[in-house]
Amino acid sequence: MNLLLKKVSKFLKPTILSVAIIVASFNCSAQDTTYAREVIEKLTSKIMAGRGYVYDGDKKAAAYLLNEYKSIGLKPFGKQYFQPFEFAVNSITNSPSLKVNGIVLKPGIDYVFDPCTPSAKGKFKVKTLVPLPLDVTKIGNKKSALVIDKSSFDLTNPDGKQKYYETARLLKTKESSAGLIIEKEPKKFIYHVSQTVCERPYIKVLSDAWPKNVKKVKLKVENTFHESYISNNVVGFIEGSKNPDSFIVFTAHYDHLGMMGNETYFPGANDDASGTAMLLNLAKHYAQNPPEHSIVFIAFAAEEVGLLGSKYFVDNPLIDLSKIKFLINCDIVGTGGEGITVVNGSVFVKEFKKLVEINDENDYLIKVKTRGKARNSDHYWFTEAGVPSFFIYTMGGITAYHDVYDVPETLPLTEYEDLFMLIRDFVDSF
Repeated sequence: MNLLLKKVSKFLKPTILSVAIIVASFNCSAQDTTYAREVIEKLTSKIMAGRGYVYDGDKKAAAYLLNEYKSIGLKPFGKQYFQPFEFAVNSITNSPSLKVNGIVLKPGIDYVFDPCTPSAKGKFKVKTLVPLPLDVTKIGNKKSALVIDKSSFDLTNPDGKQKYYETARLLKTKESSAGLIIEKEPKKFIYHVSQTVCERPYIKVLSDAWPKNVKKVKLKVENTFHESYISNNVVGFIEGSKNPDSFIVFTAHYDHLGMMGNETYFPGANDDASGTAMLLNLAKHYAQNPPEHSIVFIAFAAEEVGLLGSKYFVDNPLIDLSKIKFLINCDIVGTGGEGITVVNGSVFVKEFKKLVEINDENDYLIKVKTRGKARNSDHYWFTEAGVPSFFIYTMGGITAYHDVYDVPETLPLTEYEDLFMLIRDFVDSF
């Protein structure tokens, strides 16, 4: 938008016509952000329950996307927009409680559970493992809470990382005799989703929230394990005017981390309500500007469980994968003050060069950084299947990630419009 205003003011005299053009252009471009905000607000609302696998969060989000697809005018492949699939998932249900020396810690703020945590209730005597014993599995009993300090591991080198991960793994398994594991996190914890259930509860507590001289803890936590949970990819398309059997594909994942209990939820504004909003905005654009190639829009479920929705689609494609000219996956696109990173940029060099040229010509983003192949979002399985793909994410701005602070109120959408126009121009060049 800013570039367009600059160009108009540079080449047109301030006539009534030029002012009208500026205003019209502003409204058109601003509307993209307005709609994006509406989508992000809706997807991050508490009624969506973090778009996870408790309280029908993912199903509510999928139903919302279905209505948007229909409203925009996307067509389904076959009779339905949903592509259902099954997977195992563990969730923390009901409100957990953790008291340390009688002090009640706040879930999501002071601590999070490892998502593989099983149900447990009771009082535990604390034993701090400093220094770390050679065999952590032989320490404590069912009434013991073993405490390890993440800062005691040298995570700056591979050996230190390996020791940390191996220690954590052993403390979750049958080999350990403890009743509860607590890990003190010096900086920031992040929440995940698990497909398995551990042998005992595993809690990550911020070091600043951990009192001194802790003697005992009291815990209550409940889990629900679904062996065959059903969720849905949401798929629609716009038929190409000249090449209907040739496809451009846009993807984003609409799922997030859900809830930890029935009060603490993870909004997931940047990850990935922002990408889902971009997906819908692109759908609106191409519905109003019919493309020559067919354009497919896929909102994936279960990305946070391990890229399961995209894996299922690639294994059970609704289109011929060999006829996809290019795929763009948008995941975490709510900032951009420091530019964007393009995963697979060094793999598909010709396309990346074209993207950079378009950006430089229009002065959209401050930086377009290339990155190699990575298994870090839903583009991955398509790349493995031979589909030329980019995964684009923005850089700079907020650092909230996989926590309760990834909220719409602090999501700046710094370069949302410029990124939209860059993607649009890139796709239109095919």
